[in-house]
Amino acid sequence: MLSNKVQTASTITVLAGTEAQIVCRLTTPPSNTTGIVEHPSEKDPKAVVAATLTQLNHQEKFLVRCLNAKDEPVTIRAGTTHGLYTPITSDDIFQHNGNDNPTKCQPISESALPAHMLPLYEKACQNCETFAQKEALASLLAQHSDMFSSDDADVGQTALVSHRIPVEPGTTPIRQAPRRLGVEKARR
Repeated sequence: MLSNKVQTASTITVLAGTEAQIVCRLTTPPSNTTGIVEHPSEKDPKAVVAATLTQLNHQEKFLVRCLNAKDEPVTIRAGTTHGLYTPITSDDIFQHNGNDNPTKCQPISESALPAHMLPLYEKACQNCETFAQKEALASLLAQHSDMFSSDDADVGQTALVSHRIPVEPGTTPIRQAPRRLGVEKARR
């Protein structure tokens, strides 16, 4: 099977001696959405990629773990080739159970993060200091992903909450026209 190049989807800085989960994409459409991401054979990589069994989401993006073993932070720019993706089938996935007869693994489910949550995860992940914080963030976002809009079409109105402005008895609210900002303030 042919391997595809794995590229970083957006620029990220990995602190010295830390691990990060990076959102990646493929350079060409794969023959299968399930595959293994492995480290390329570079002599001096910016960060070491952990071999990862992954499944692409509907935007053809996925998470890859990498380690910055250097003594200084490393910035990985969007579009940087970060590894190789080799497509596999579910028949290729086996788990070694300690004896000579490996057992077939269960089918891989979709990534824990829905596609519409990946940009939010990428942005919020920059403030995480440890891998445990990133895992907790991913878990929290996956658990509450239904609270976030996936596109403009799913934002609507509700009758579950009523809004009321308390005013003093015997008075009526003052209605004023909206104040327009100057050109300079509107640009900010």
